[in-house]
Amino acid sequence: MTIVYYLMDGNDILVSTMAGRGKAKAIARNGRVSLCVLDEKWPPTYLLVYCDARSERSRRPSST
Repeated sequence: MTIVYYLMDGNDILVSTMAGRGKAKAIARNGRVSLCVLDEKWPPTYLLVYCDARSERSRRPSST
């Protein structure tokens, strides 16, 4: 497991990673993932999420 930042978008959980990383390669191989989401409050609690995943490429914002 590795720590990643995520964002909720409706029913989707968006996770940012680079295409060459293990997370992106695992999605390409299988398409199933598990996430362990930690609560920000003390005492720490967590939620395990098992779901289907897909990989999308996004362009970098242009620097103007």
